[in-house]
Amino acid sequence: TTIAGGMAAAQAGDTVSVASGIYNEHGLTIPVPLFLIGKNYPVVDARNAGDILTVSAPGTLVRGFKFQNVGTSFVEDRAAVRVRGADHVSVEDCRFDNTVFGIFVEHSQDVTIRGNHLTARGGSEVSAGNGIHLWYCKRAHIERNEIHGHRDGIYLEFVEDSMIRGNLSSHNVRYGLHFMFSH
Repeated sequence: TTIAGGMAAAQAGDTVSVASGIYNEHGLTIPVPLFLIGKNYPVVDARNAGDILTVSAPGTLVRGFKFQNVGTSFVEDRAAVRVRGADHVSVEDCRFDNTVFGIFVEHSQDVTIRGNHLTARGGSEVSAGNGIHLWYCKRAHIERNEIHGHRDGIYLEFVEDSMIRGNLSSHNVRYGLHFMFSH
């Protein structure tokens, strides 16, 4: 009946299929490789309480969800989906609404972010986060995403050998594509 319960019952390599509906959950973690698949875009609403999903397992796929309402914090960078030190992770065909940071990837390689739609209501640089944010990553593939209303649509810092193509980034507070110390 909950996404947390489904993931807790899963073993490495399992598929967790989530039915359509509204799930008021946050602080979810994926510590083993899973295929987390939403059917008809189930809504995961954090109710402004913080990060929704943290992936720390390589080879994980997240597809077909709507993530919303992470909540603004001035002391932490809150994200709907956070990938932390996990290689070969894919986030595909998801919708993000009012999430501050939509997808935040750190210390990961060979990550794919494809076909997502991210919308925020960032009014200023201070209160907004980035739609897709990569920090210390290699060989990322970011393609066919639509990003609107964030501080920066796509932000890359210390990112190497990556492909960013076919994205639509518009009406963001600062930049559509922003990269620092990246090759």
